[in-house]
Amino acid sequence: MAFVTIAIFVLACVVGFAAWVTMVWNFVRIPFNLRKGLDPWGSGNPFNYAFLDDALSPVGLAARNRAVSSLFVFGSALVICAIAGALTMWLS
Repeated sequence: MAFVTIAIFVLACVVGFAAWVTMVWNFVRIPFNLRKGLDPWGSGNPFNYAFLDDALSPVGLAARNRAVSSLFVFGSALVICAIAGALTMWLS
């Protein structure tokens, strides 16, 4: 049974890493997908536009939605890793 929990732990770690990479990639893309006429460096920090719906183009909105979804997948993978790790310690 411990091997199953170790496999679940490893799989959750791989999924969590993939979600983290996707989250970072999409958050980096957000400032480059603003509506026409907006300067990403105009407010000092280009990520200030990340949660302004009227500042993002449709591609930027999609990138933001993917980044937020990846954040939830990453958090879920962390919880699954913690549970599987605890079960593995308890079963061994």
